[in-house]
This record gives sequence, C-alpha cells and structure tokens, in this order.
Amino acid sequence: IPIIPNDRCGRWYVDPKYYEQELTPSYFKSTDGHTNNWSFSTRRLNLHLLSQVRERNGIIIVDSTRRGKKIPDSFSKTVPIWISIINKFLFPNVSFDDLLFTPEETVSEYEHSRILRLLPDFYQSFVKFQDLIKGRILANVEVSEKRKMLKPFWIYPGCKEYPIFDGCEEYLPIILLSASEQSQDGENKMYGYTYVQGAGDDHELWSRGLNPQIFWSKYQEMTEFIHIDDHQADEIIDKFVSASKQNQNVPPTGTSSEFWRSEDITKVTELLYFGKIDENLSFKESEIDNKFSFDKVVVLDTSFKHQADHEKQQKVFAFGLDSGSKKSSKQLRGVLPSIMELSLIHISEPTRLRCIG
Repeated sequence: IPIIPNDRCGRWYVDPKYYEQELTPSYFKSTDGHTNNWSFSTRRLNLHLLSQVRERNGIIIVDSTRRGKKIPDSFSKTVPIWISIINKFLFPNVSFDDLLFTPEETVSEYEHSRILRLLPDFYQSFVKFQDLIKGRILANVEVSEKRKMLKPFWIYPGCKEYPIFDGCEEYLPIILLSASEQSQDGENKMYGYTYVQGAGDDHELWSRGLNPQIFWSKYQEMTEFIHIDDHQADEIIDKFVSASKQNQNVPPTGTSSEFWRSEDITKVTELLYFGKIDENLSFKESEIDNKFSFDKVVVLDTSFKHQADHEKQQKVFAFGLDSGSKKSSKQLRGVLPSIMELSLIHISEPTRLRCIG
C-alpha cells in the first residue's frame, strides 16, 4: 500500500521519494474536525485520492498532532466525515449509520452521534457540485455490484492492534497513521534531545527557514545532530537553508521550454491544465514556446517577472501569490474571479502544487 503525507505537517514524516513521482498528498484540516466545529469542506474535496486508492487497493496517510492527543482531529473526524460523504455518493441507499466510522479511543459515542446528525446537510452541500465532480468520483469505479466502500483504520504510537489485509477485502482501506507520540505535557526529555509532540505543525515559528524539502534532502546529515549542541545545529541548518535559497536563485536561461517541462503539466479538464515552473523567472512574453499551444498562462508567484509584448494580445498574467502561504491562500479567494475569467493553464512554484478552488 502506498504512503503519502497529509499537508502540511505530514510532509515532515514521509520521505518524498515514496510519493512525489506518482502520488499527491492529501489536505485534510484538523479544524474541520474540532469538537463543535465539525464540517465538510467543499474547498478541500481531495478527490485526487480516489484514483490513488483504487489503483493501489488502499493508501496510508501520515499526519501528527499536538500535545495530549493520540490521533489528530484531521484523522479522527475530518477524514471519517469525508469518507462517509464519498461512500454515500457511491452507495446512496446505505444509511449514514453504516457509513460513519470513528475511532472509539478518541471519539465518544455522544460526539459520534452529533456528527452523524450533520451528515445529511454536509452531503447536500457536496452534491451541489455533482455535475462537475461526478466523473472524478466514479473514475475507475466498477459497476455498482462490485464497488468497494472506503473504510478508515487508525495507527498511532502505542496502539494495541494493527489492521491486517489480505487483498480480498470488500472495502478499500485508508490507513490513518499518526506519527506523534502522545505527551501530556507536550514535551518529553529524550537522550540527546527534547521531543515536542506535533512540532511539525506551523514550523515557520521555529524552523529557521528549514522546511520538509530541505530536511529530507539533508536527512542523513541531520541524523548526526544528536552528537552536537543547539548552537552548532542552528549554524548547520542556516547553511542548509542558505544553500537552498542560492540554488533557487540561479536564473534559468533560454526559451520557455526550459522554464517548464511537458511532464510537469497535468491535464485537469479539456480547457484547464496545471503545472509548475522554476523560480525567479524573467523573460519576455514573446518567449512563450508555441508548442504548448496555451491561449493564456496564469502564474501565481511573487518572484515571477515578465515583459509583456504590447504588440500582441496579452498571454501571460501574473499574480503575486506564494504556494504554501496561508496569507496567499486567503488572498487567492479575492483574485479567483479574475483568474477564472482568464485561466486555461495554472502554473505554480515548484515547492508545492495547490488545487484551484
């Protein structure tokens, strides 16, 4: 079964070599599962997971949680709500009572029942988009008699039982793996370091610019940090971050065919494509390679610079947004109407691809 991280925190716990070539991480937020704040997000539908699960007969998703919890709310409630809604679409005659699965260790019967009462309304908000998403939900699905239901399973440090699969199950397993060891005080003194539960969450507060991409590229070197003091570790991390920024700032040369590669472009619909570019681009609009045959290019990146060819109809439109930024995520909603009028291709920076909507 393949393994992927749940954005953003999960990327700290899964080596990209296991997923970045063929798989796309999930994006389930714990806030959608917080007590008394349960919700089903139509902005984070995660429909790309369905084809990944079906093609490989299941999937493992990794995340972590902050102090005092065994399982993050993203796994104990957000994903179960999502699974119940998807299953209801596939099996409309099945009651929600048989579609909602939550972990008994962390979700009480009372909370389970309260979530259950909300599912019909969540489902109605979902089916409003069925004309747009039906094809993706039913992609690779067999005829109704052979359809398999999605079913969650939970693994966390200290759990007493582990699921066993033989490949003949009547369901498709979604294994939710929490990487963080429960710590009531949030910290545990370990040999050579202090363990902070769920520190991967909001890493910008402490990481000195270190991110999961740099971490995994320097993983072997960082395993030696146990033998050095904090000051030495900070100096080495600063060097890693500085070297990464220098590599990103090397400007590409040549035509736009060197700015993005055809294998980096994914077809979303007949009219919409999604891709990534190198950072810090600067080129004339006339350099757009005609072999891609795009009518318009929308670039979301603060470092992107281009010179418009005023003798021709404008083809490239840039918006100063950064992928992976919470601030830019909110700003994106404000510029979406303008983008939707233009978009036939969406290009994002290489560190992360964010779905439109």
